[in-house]
Amino acid sequence: MADATEKTVPGVLAGMVQRDGERHGAIRAEIERNGTNWAVDEIDRLRHKVASLQARLTVSEGRNR
Repeated sequence: MADATEKTVPGVLAGMVQRDGERHGAIRAEIERNGTNWAVDEIDRLRHKVASLQARLTVSEGRNR
């Protein structure tokens, strides 16, 4: 059910970030089940992903100017 905005690069990236945000509850449950070492690894993975998405968004915005 993608609307027209999600078909643009910033829209797609915003959707990806939103879906990662929606994982928050699942991540909290995993922390409770698997402990803090898993949580630290997951936080690092998500930070890397966010940085990558932000870089892609910056490049995309530069092209649209």
